[in-house]
Amino acid sequence: MSFDLSEEKAIQDKSLLNLSYLNLLKGHATEHNYRFDFIISKPQDKRLYKSYENAIGLLELADTPKKIVTEKNLKEYSEETIQVLLQH
Repeated sequence: MSFDLSEEKAIQDKSLLNLSYLNLLKGHATEHNYRFDFIISKPQDKRLYKSYENAIGLLELADTPKKIVTEKNLKEYSEETIQVLLQH
């Protein structure tokens, strides 16, 4: 998910929408042992970093099985994913 949007409100709206989806899908995810993985990229405009951090904070509020992967954790996440796929 990219938060490379031009306005703070757009970032907030996108995070709230996804938080709502997570909350709606919680029962289904728990019942079927699903986890939602979010690969999130920063906005290019540094003035929007605070909104980006707030958006991640909102997603973390969801009590749904999820993993939030930022750009700095992408390599580790990729390696973990490869290992899981090799096991199946």
